[in-house]
Amino acid sequence: MCDLPLFRFHPRCKEIKLTHLCFFDDLILCCKGDYPSILLLLQAFKLFSTSSGLKANQRKSSIYCHGIPERNVQRVVDVSGFTRSLIPFKYLGVPICSKNISVARCSHLVDKIIARIKIWISKNLSYSARMDFLWSGQAYSQKPSNIAWENTCCGKQAGGLGFRDVILWNTAAMGKYVWEIVNKQDNVWIKWISSVYLKDGDWWEYQPPVFTSWYWKQICKKKDQLKQLFTETELGAMTTYSVKQVYEKLVGTKPRVL
Repeated sequence: MCDLPLFRFHPRCKEIKLTHLCFFDDLILCCKGDYPSILLLLQAFKLFSTSSGLKANQRKSSIYCHGIPERNVQRVVDVSGFTRSLIPFKYLGVPICSKNISVARCSHLVDKIIARIKIWISKNLSYSARMDFLWSGQAYSQKPSNIAWENTCCGKQAGGLGFRDVILWNTAAMGKYVWEIVNKQDNVWIKWISSVYLKDGDWWEYQPPVFTSWYWKQICKKKDQLKQLFTETELGAMTTYSVKQVYEKLVGTKPRVL
């Protein structure tokens, strides 16, 4: 299919010749938004389905289009039998969009996290502690906590409760992307990042242009934070990336409380 003269890749997938991504039992197909390319892609998928016996559930399959004339969109919907959907959408409960994610779009995730916290509170804190210690007021309240979070998140030997600082933990977790780019891991994501954003440039000194996606800018911000703790050589020397070890380095050593 990729060698056929009428087929054209998605503009950001042309260099690495990317047409599909598989996630467990999900499949994402992508190509240029012209009717011949989409038709060839659907024909290739139909051939795969016939050969393997694996068929798409049309009720759970969607088409996302951008910059395509409405008449062509309707032709694609008619040929595929899939439903037309719009961005943003959710994948495994996580909002997927091309812009900065708003609080409203993450409300479902926030509610799930709060529910888990409430279960922990009911099991581990007395009624008076629930009222007066950490979670006084409403979940979305801007009221200051009775005890500073930086103290609460210290280890027990340093006088804290041993809670993780979720902001620093997020930095450590996202740092794995930074590490993968430094080590030039052999995977599709690294190849795509290299072809679209880095283009053989110096990753350690790279700064994202204004037009790049919000997600990519966040990864670049985490890189700048890690640069305060690691050199590029030190990060690249890690044979495996440990979120826990990087988190502990971000937190630093706290004085022991006797």
